[in-house]
Amino acid sequence: MKTTASLLALTSSLIVFSTGCARTQAAPPQAPPAAPARAEVQRTSAPTARTDQARPPAGPAVNSREIRVAVSSISDDIQQCYLAGTFKDSNLAGTVHVTFTIEPTGRVSSVTDAGSDMADQDVVACVVDLFAGLSFRPGGQNSTEVTYPITFHRRG
Repeated sequence: MKTTASLLALTSSLIVFSTGCARTQAAPPQAPPAAPARAEVQRTSAPTARTDQARPPAGPAVNSREIRVAVSSISDDIQQCYLAGTFKDSNLAGTVHVTFTIEPTGRVSSVTDAGSDMADQDVVACVVDLFAGLSFRPGGQNSTEVTYPITFHRRG
């Protein structure tokens, strides 16, 4: 009997898109002109920058090698998603296309199925959920959209 590892094959490629619009921070509003000083007029200070607004991280955006390394860290779990599907259909094969967005903070903000042809939707959902748990180092000023197709087929 062959081992599980020899029964499964997992191939993938990577497509990375960076959004084209740069994020800029608006200048804080200027204080209105001061009214003539009178005893009953209370002056207010100029508005200060809010400290809860995160500045874009310094450094370059995540590159394709870093994305491949992150995906390879969940490859065993991806294979388990596929293996679960093969218990229902021993000839299960197809491609799961996962599109996800990496924010400049390194957090994955959205993950969707981007037109997978895998017949078992439980396998697709399992793989998509795994991508939602990825995280990356902070970097770049724009969100990066990645489409990552993963092809499953039986070795034979």
